[in-house]
Amino acid sequence: MFGGGPARRFVGEMTPAGVNGFEIIPGGESGVVSSPFYASMLGRWLTNHYHPMLLRRNQVEADRMSEQMFEPAP
Repeated sequence: MFGGGPARRFVGEMTPAGVNGFEIIPGGESGVVSSPFYASMLGRWLTNHYHPMLLRRNQVEADRMSEQMFEPAP
């Protein structure tokens, strides 16, 4: 969908409580065309809107959809 040039947009905000981050990438997080996440961010990217980044562990755990555990082979 996008071949080069600056594509990811990021805004960082330093506050007394810590860092707040906002970002958007063109298209979506998946490279699989049949995935619902393939173009899930395209509309926001085209209109210069961002979504908050989850930077703290409790935020990530509260918002996760699934979890995968990777362990080294024996």
